[in-house]
Amino acid sequence: MSDINKSANNNSIKIGFIGAGRAGCSLGKMISEGAARNNGAPGISAEPGAPDANAAAPRADIELAGYYSRSPGSSRDAAAFTGSHAYRTLGELLTDSDIVVASVPDDAIAEIWEQTAAILAPAAPSMPTASAPAAYSKPTASSTSAASTPAAPEPMASARRPRAICHLSGGMTSEVFAGADSLGIEAASLHPLYAIADRHASWQGLSRASFTFEGSDAACVIFAPLLGQLRSQGASAARIGTDKKNLYHAACVFFSNFVCGLAGIGEDIFRECGLDGEFAASAWHTLFADNAKNVVRMGAAGALTGPAERGDAGTVLRHIESLSALSHQAGTAAHANNYSKIYREMTCALTKIAARKNPERDYANILSGLTVTEPEA
Repeated sequence: MSDINKSANNNSIKIGFIGAGRAGCSLGKMISEGAARNNGAPGISAEPGAPDANAAAPRADIELAGYYSRSPGSSRDAAAFTGSHAYRTLGELLTDSDIVVASVPDDAIAEIWEQTAAILAPAAPSMPTASAPAAYSKPTASSTSAASTPAAPEPMASARRPRAICHLSGGMTSEVFAGADSLGIEAASLHPLYAIADRHASWQGLSRASFTFEGSDAACVIFAPLLGQLRSQGASAARIGTDKKNLYHAACVFFSNFVCGLAGIGEDIFRECGLDGEFAASAWHTLFADNAKNVVRMGAAGALTGPAERGDAGTVLRHIESLSALSHQAGTAAHANNYSKIYREMTCALTKIAARKNPERDYANILSGLTVTEPEA
């Protein structure tokens, strides 16, 4: 391939992305915007016994190599957006990258790794995979055509190969890159704690986000300059153990996705109160937004208010009675989803937080009321 994107700086680290969706575009844009600011900031918080990540990261220029996608149009769009290169083949991207980031859906990571490993070691036996891979691109009506069948891996264009590979999934670990060590490549995962909703706008919020890194000590050393640059741009980063990754991602669901579910339940109940759809969909915004700000500023216990925190057992029980009655009305969302049960579970959690916040208060009446079994809807 041409040397269009080669760097004259031997102390540079080039980052190449497989996949050009929201996460890949956003992180790539952040990398390209911050490349000139690389100042050897601390890398990542290490676990006991790991390299000292509180020391300055090794000085290295971070460069965004570019993107490879099965959709050439997506690669070109991402490259234009980030000022990088659109690669024609996966092999070209691998030849030009020190760190490869698989920014693809979770179910596609294993397949992408299988193809990557085959390119890096085309004469070697098939690499082990972590699970049955799913197709990288969504199937279509023409998915059985020759055009949609993945091409045979092309050989590497040169002896250069990546030093490390990672993915951006919160729920998967570096173990999905089975056999990477036998190819001389360190495996890792790098998860941005941020809801990336827009392909071209979300990158600006990543400078306020936190990143969790998971991988070997050797991978920690390789990624330290990149994490240092992200920190210099305002982000924070920490290392998490492989065995804790799924538990960590479950916590992320509580912080983010479950909040959406609870907001949807509140809208449904507003409508059941006879409030019109437009009001029900917007009247709670100020309550929600200000409460979220308080939680961020004061923590969950400090921001907690309401009947559970006050120990107002009578109000809590009246809420449960109203929701139980609604849950028994056929055809309602509450009937289908048992909002009364959800209220009980959430109030139990809130009461435990309240008890830690106010150890002098007695919350026994609330907790006893939550244990009453209600009839099936």
